[in-house]
Amino acid sequence: MTRTLALAPNSPEAHLALGLFFYWGHRQYEKALTEFKHTLELQPNNVDAWAYCAWIYRRRGEWEHSLANSQRAQELDPHDASIPQNIGVTYLALRLWKEAERAELRALALDRQNTVAAAILVSARLCGTGDASSARRVLDDFPEAIKSLTTTLYGRRGVSSGGEVAAITGIWVYLDVIEKRSMDAFQAFEKAAGNDERGRLQLLAGRVALRVLAGESEAAKSMAQEALPLLEARLSEMRMIPSR
Repeated sequence: MTRTLALAPNSPEAHLALGLFFYWGHRQYEKALTEFKHTLELQPNNVDAWAYCAWIYRRRGEWEHSLANSQRAQELDPHDASIPQNIGVTYLALRLWKEAERAELRALALDRQNTVAAAILVSARLCGTGDASSARRVLDDFPEAIKSLTTTLYGRRGVSSGGEVAAITGIWVYLDVIEKRSMDAFQAFEKAAGNDERGRLQLLAGRVALRVLAGESEAAKSMAQEALPLLEARLSEMRMIPSR
């Protein structure tokens, strides 16, 4: 990549690729931002460069810059659903629920099966009004399998959304919890849980979270003790993975 830049220092594609390398490969956001800005100097209408600048500014808490850059990206490519989807994430972080909802409705109008936009819209409605019925209707047109997804969903540009419980249990189960339908939540979660080691750990963690929310503290404590050895083993495995 550096050789490409040496041969073609004025290539916007090369600067964009290097920026993505820093952004995705090493999380070196300052270096990535520099390369995306170089891209825009050479190619002012590069949608991806505007969008990635926006997401870096969001990571830095520079909200006005983030929104301005993402709005510019949307102007340049009004048909890309991932842009309003990500704008909604920014508004969600700012607790601007109505603005987040409008952005996600635009994303869903462009891509009706955009699960990330749906998850963020669910969060915006729950946080904004507490209306679980309205939030649930967001998922009406989605296949049944989508409803078991967690809200830790990633879009093309790497944005995630969701809360701690929903990230474990899935959106549909979380809505049951909000509506105080504990038995429905327990049954739906057990049905959707995976069978591998990771699924087993998620199952135990979800059982704990749901029992805590249901006020069953003793049952939650017992299940937490069962999950602890698996969690410790998983953490040990992660420590053994060499860092980049």
